[in-house]
Amino acid sequence: MALVVRRRQLVEMLTAESNRRGHMPGCVERAIVAHIRWLRKQLAEFDASLEDAIRRSPIWCEKARLLRSVPAVGSVTVTTLLAHLPELGTLGRRKIAALVGVAPQSRQWQDAWNANDLGRSRRSARGTLHVHAGGDATQSSAAGVLSSPPRRG
Repeated sequence: MALVVRRRQLVEMLTAESNRRGHMPGCVERAIVAHIRWLRKQLAEFDASLEDAIRRSPIWCEKARLLRSVPAVGSVTVTTLLAHLPELGTLGRRKIAALVGVAPQSRQWQDAWNANDLGRSRRSARGTLHVHAGGDATQSSAAGVLSSPPRRG
């Protein structure tokens, strides 16, 4: 999970530096361009490390294969979901949705959730699912691929 968190930080720094780039004098802009190059190199190294970690784990490898079968799900989504939702594949879709924070909840539950900061570590997973579902995780959720099959009977 530390690799995924650090990757997100690198992306945030890269975005900030890219936004600053055109608004600085020449000597500062050169330093920003050099920093952007370094951040991109670091990002590539972290992506390679994350892919390597997935390849070394048969369980993660299988989960990654299933997640990648969902249209528009790439390596960033896969690594984020695997890191922040180790329960994928063991819980049903409703429990996963509740963990991520996309399931409808009563006001009382929401107050307890916010007061105790429950689910704070799942924000990246929630954001990732919202991006790939067009803001509506109930329409097409990558988590649905790995939820356990519904019980019959």
